[in-house]
Amino acid sequence: MPLITLAEIKALGFPNIETQCDINSTNFTGLEQEAAQIVADETGITIPDSVNNAPSWSKLPATWIIYYITITRKNSSTAEDKNMARQFYNDALARLAKHKTKPSASPAGLYSAGDITEKYIW
Repeated sequence: MPLITLAEIKALGFPNIETQCDINSTNFTGLEQEAAQIVADETGITIPDSVNNAPSWSKLPATWIIYYITITRKNSSTAEDKNMARQFYNDALARLAKHKTKPSASPAGLYSAGDITEKYIW
């Protein structure tokens, strides 16, 4: 069910992600699954069985989401680190919105108001 590998994350410009975010091969799988689920919830895609079948556009947002998850859970993260992680997360959601195939599963995306064609006069 992966979208991205740790090697791909390093290649995307996060060469120190293991030390910066305390990521290792043991906890990476769980973090990646969390990020993949967020990507799936936000876009409507089915999480692929193989990383080779993952859409290329999903790689960077998944990386930013993993970064956000780890930084916000890390007790030693500074406010600056958390703000940067939040910006990465928001940027990831904005990129994912461009690939949305169905309404978002997030609470803000569950309901939308349509045009009201008839108006009542009291």
